[in-house]
Amino acid sequence: MTLKAEEFIARFFRHILPNGFYKIRYNGFLTSANSTNKKEAFFQLIE
Repeated sequence: MTLKAEEFIARFFRHILPNGFYKIRYNGFLTSANSTNKKEAFFQLIE
């Protein structure tokens, strides 16, 4: 895909949050909602 510089910059800036906002990881095996036991089980499964 080829983009003009202006379009690339516009798409890039869509990923930057405004001041006062922050990202929260809601899912995945590394979330704080998962207990240590779940993380240990996950790592055993991928070995």
